[in-house]
Amino acid sequence: MRNALVRFTSLAVAVVGVASCRGPSDPQDKEVSSAQTGIASLAVVPASALPSTLGVRLEKQCSSKLPPTAEAMLFGKAGAPAAVKRPHAVIPPSKEGARRGFQPKEGKIVLASSGKGAARLTVGTHANDQSVLTSGNGAMSIGISLRGATAAAGVASGGHLVYPGGHPDADVVQRETGDGAEDWLLFSKAPALPRVEYDVALTRGVAAVRNVGNTVELLDAAGAPRLRMAPPYLVDDDCNVVEAKVTVSGCATDTSPELPMGKSHPAPGATACRIAVSWPTTVKYPVALDPSWSSAASMATGRAFHTGTKLGGSDRVLVIGGIGLPWFNVLASTEVYDAATDAWASYGSLATGRYSHAVTTFGDGTIMVAGGVTSTGALTASAEATNGVGYYARASMP
Repeated sequence: MRNALVRFTSLAVAVVGVASCRGPSDPQDKEVSSAQTGIASLAVVPASALPSTLGVRLEKQCSSKLPPTAEAMLFGKAGAPAAVKRPHAVIPPSKEGARRGFQPKEGKIVLASSGKGAARLTVGTHANDQSVLTSGNGAMSIGISLRGATAAAGVASGGHLVYPGGHPDADVVQRETGDGAEDWLLFSKAPALPRVEYDVALTRGVAAVRNVGNTVELLDAAGAPRLRMAPPYLVDDDCNVVEAKVTVSGCATDTSPELPMGKSHPAPGATACRIAVSWPTTVKYPVALDPSWSSAASMATGRAFHTGTKLGGSDRVLVIGGIGLPWFNVLASTEVYDAATDAWASYGSLATGRYSHAVTTFGDGTIMVAGGVTSTGALTASAEATNGVGYYARASMP
């Protein structure tokens, strides 16, 4: 058995890069250290590991970016509250992880899950150990292995589980989310290929695999998503949020945005799939990449200023666009909640991300999305419509 997880209570910090992410000043910020107000502390490792083995853990802060016109529209003349504009951590703190710690049992660590229908993620004490994601009712489980991961041991720090050098090009950080976990990869410099891959073993209860809107969903026999990898994104050194691209190989995959519940789907035809996450070569390093593994009992993406519209006479609700994390990222994604299965499914993407828009349902079931505010903060006159099967097309507005 490998050595048990070591918890370091004393960490040395080496600053190896600086990010221009300082947000507007706030009186409450005056007493915090520079590492909390804009400097990227990129190396947090045990003192004994310096300087030869530098693990990377991003601690830089990024301030909210909201165009002035959009801010005035949403919050009035007074503008957004100071708390909204204050710098936010690239990797949010995990209070539950800090309180509970990470105590290994038989070489495994169970990350807590507290939300309704939350999935449970069990990780190993080393980066190259397979993680196991299990649905809330235990009927579905998958094994997740980061390809090329090293045997780096986990370090409990700041409520996170950190694997310094857990990937040949990056450090790996596990963070509990309440319904699963975020699997952060932290790159101090550009890798040879802007891409990471996971081997996903379809261990139990997976009847089909679906990839829509860069969301990978694992479906049960009734076509309902039960587990998922949410759309990954990365944050670069200028605090830009960049969507990553997801491809699935090695197993049959359904890519139709039509709602999957109650429909037939191709069987995976294999006992495992490979999920690749790639991103543009133009991003500015260091970057933090965020795949997230969770239950499908909640939305794949948290959002605000979105719309919710009932689909026809069914107990289904279509959620469109809005502003998501991190930091007022304007969303083009759409999701549907199905009350019969208590599950959320990706429903395709708009051509133009928007929030504070209007939605109208026609007698034939067509749903039109019109107007709103785009990522530039400008009002848009564009409109899009869906015929109820997940495909969006441009619509004309007089």
